Amino acid sequence: MLMRLIAGLVVSFFLSLPAVAQDTALKTRLAIDGQGSVIHDAVIVVHDGRIVSVRPNDRIPQGAREVDLTKFTVMPGLIDMHVHISAHFDESGRERPSITAFWAVDNARKYLESGFTTLRSLGAPNLVDVDLRNAINSGLIAGPRLFVSGEPLAECAVKPADGEAPMREYVRKQVAAHVDVIKIFGSLSSRAGGGPTYTLEQLKAAVDEAHKAGKPVAVHAHAAEAVRRAILAGADTVEHGALMDDAVID
Repeated sequence: MLMRLIAGLVVSFFLSLPAVAQDTALKTRLAIDGQGSVIHDAVIVVHDGRIVSVRPNDRIPQGAREVDLTKFTVMPGLIDMHVHISAHFDESGRERPSITAFWAVDNARKYLESGFTTLRSLGAPNLVDVDLRNAINSGLIAGPRLFVSGEPLAECAVKPADGEAPMREYVRKQVAAHVDVIKIFGSLSSRAGGGPTYTLEQLKAAVDEAHKAGKPVAVHAHAAEAVRRAILAGADTVEHGALMDDAVID
């Protein structure tokens, strides 16, 4: 039997509620609580926008708004930690920024309807992801909760001979744009061998500047040396690591 993921449906439902504190009771056939349990005939009680209880055959709080979801299986919202919210196939590579924004909005809608309630978007042109996050947070459009990086530091955008200053300048620019995370392409693509693109000192400077501002750093790194530099620089996450070796893992 096909399980219907309704996390996105529930989020969309909450977005439509009036801005008043009212209990809502979601009556379900089956609820997966995300902690290893399956609850039959569960009643999920939401108070002031937060889930306060998930119990089988629980009583409906007096005055609560009832929502019948007994045709569905309910589960926690899904999370994807690496997406590019505006990504799509653009053959020309020269589309107008407004078209990119439309694709980002459509992608956000599709993610939400598929049950994803939180996304970390690691790179979008023209700060499209920042503006989309703000539009979702303000209630202008529906979409998952977004944590965004804005424009990533592309591979070889700063030369090794340029030193550390441009790395810090890039981070400060992104922080000023109110991104949630700093994204750096610390290696070539896996197709190109995945070798490092920045020196260890440059990566350390970028991470230091980001951490001063309270921002985590995600480093795209494929081959072993690129992964090693990202780790030694103090990156919070290493993305991909498709070509790293056992020595780096250890």
